[in-house]
Amino acid sequence: MEKFELIYDYRDNKRHNLELLALIKREGTKSTYEDWMVKYHWDDNYIPFALVNEKGDIVCNVGVMKMNVFVGNTKYKATQLISLLIKDSYKNKGLEKKLLTQIVNKFGNVVDLIYSFDSTINDFLKEISDFKLSEEFRYIKPWDMTKTSSGIIIKKMDLNNTKDFDMLYSEIKHTTRVSPILSTSGDASIKMFNILKYYDRNVYYVPSKDAVVVFVNDDHVFKLVSVYSKSNSNIEDLLNTLVPEGTRQVEFGFIPDQSIKDVEILTTEHDMNKRKLYIHDISAGVSKWKICFPVLSRGR
Repeated sequence: MEKFELIYDYRDNKRHNLELLALIKREGTKSTYEDWMVKYHWDDNYIPFALVNEKGDIVCNVGVMKMNVFVGNTKYKATQLISLLIKDSYKNKGLEKKLLTQIVNKFGNVVDLIYSFDSTINDFLKEISDFKLSEEFRYIKPWDMTKTSSGIIIKKMDLNNTKDFDMLYSEIKHTTRVSPILSTSGDASIKMFNILKYYDRNVYYVPSKDAVVVFVNDDHVFKLVSVYSKSNSNIEDLLNTLVPEGTRQVEFGFIPDQSIKDVEILTTEHDMNKRKLYIHDISAGVSKWKICFPVLSRGR
């Protein structure tokens, strides 16, 4: 029987980095976080875990992001599991579960929370004890369609421009918490990657608020994805500034402050397409809230 060895944090090993890139290409996956990171910006908080065969070749890899999760006013240590990659010839032989189990055992006594939004990983977390499919919630606010914005100047950022790119990345790393209820830190590269992949044309700088805002206005729905600022932003004031006439609803990409009026909480209990969070809540107590992890913090 072929034997496999666990290796991790191999960022300085050129051979293994090339093998990871080859594995990404073999999977036929375009624009993955790992591909972007290995080529351009290796995050110190990202730790690759892999199984290697007797020849020393990587056959299976899972990314682990070390980070902090804030629940209320308390900071907890957490790890988010990202992107399961495995060679075709090794699939369905138990290696996926074997690798994930070893990762969970390694971090189970040193963090307060382990979770994943990755569907390929979640297929195997179902088989590991203590992980549960967690219901997430949507936070929305009805909006008066006749109401007009205050019309202040905003600047659309060009992320192909080095200055704008660096400014955004700095704001993400040094921002205040976007949600006072459930937020994350130490995962700036995930947030940056998600913006580049999904929202690169939806990033704006609001000079009067000294804030970078990611938002989408689509079919009378204003989606406030995230706000980044080194000082606390008044979200209600920001909405009055940005939301255009004709908007019927504001949708938040995070749990908004409880001081914001008329916020409605919608369940995803009966929508399995929206239930993607598997979580091992060791001591963080996340489950006491109606969970909505910031959209941009999700590795997928």
